[in-house]
Amino acid sequence: MSIDRFADYLEAKRSADERARDIATFETFLGIVRAIPRPSVLDVGTGTGAMARSVADSLVGKEVEITGIDTATENLTVARSKAAEAGYESLRFECRSVFEIDARRYSTITAKSFVDEFPPRRLLRAFAGHLAPGGIIYTSLTYNGRTEFWPRAADHDYEQMMLAEYDRSMDERTFEGTPVAGSRGAGRFLDEAERCGFEIVRFGGADWCIQPEDGSYLEGDSTVLYGMVDFIASEAKRRPQCDPERTKAWRSNRRKQIETAKLRLLVHHLDAIVRITPEARRILSEPG
Repeated sequence: MSIDRFADYLEAKRSADERARDIATFETFLGIVRAIPRPSVLDVGTGTGAMARSVADSLVGKEVEITGIDTATENLTVARSKAAEAGYESLRFECRSVFEIDARRYSTITAKSFVDEFPPRRLLRAFAGHLAPGGIIYTSLTYNGRTEFWPRAADHDYEQMMLAEYDRSMDERTFEGTPVAGSRGAGRFLDEAERCGFEIVRFGGADWCIQPEDGSYLEGDSTVLYGMVDFIASEAKRRPQCDPERTKAWRSNRRKQIETAKLRLLVHHLDAIVRITPEARRILSEPG
């Protein structure tokens, strides 16, 4: 099996994402939103709109405006289609970057599997530009530096080196010349939010625990596993420390384990809520 479109992978992982969600953090987020008379939600990096639909699902009967933004037109095409299928024609999706600030202000920002891809302070400054006073940011499924497979690989030491290189590749990425949050994205984002004066409302672990049940995977899980194996192998091919033949053998063995529903995966993420304060807005208005 191969993943022809990244949008297919994004949609397939919705079930794993929702199972991984930290329930206490999500319920706190929903409680805050429900207490706002007419909340407005900006879902950044919306992808196929899974988070936007999930929020809409959880706020049925509440008058809420939800806008999803993304820079990938293919993702937005899928997002609009899926929203229509679910009966959420009112969900709005726009092709634009989070760094494009307009006159609108939102009571809430949601960001799923997103904040590790950008420099934390720059992203917080952009978020502040979109938020109304007292607004909150709910970040979900942010990678925080742990990926493990079972059963133990035949070439275990090599797999550990591949995983270390996979994390290192995230830490080497930059956005317009500035390092991104990377493999410890959730923790680094929270650290920077605190330094910038945001109130940390709540956080909790949100781990993917993907494993077969009664000899088969739940819907979408095999696609997620194929995707993870291929992402790690693809990164290894670019790393001079990794041997192409050992990488090829590792990928083949792990894919066979998916085909026979033997492979298990743990990926550590965090969910978090932070609230903007006047102090945060002051700090982020300063240069640098």
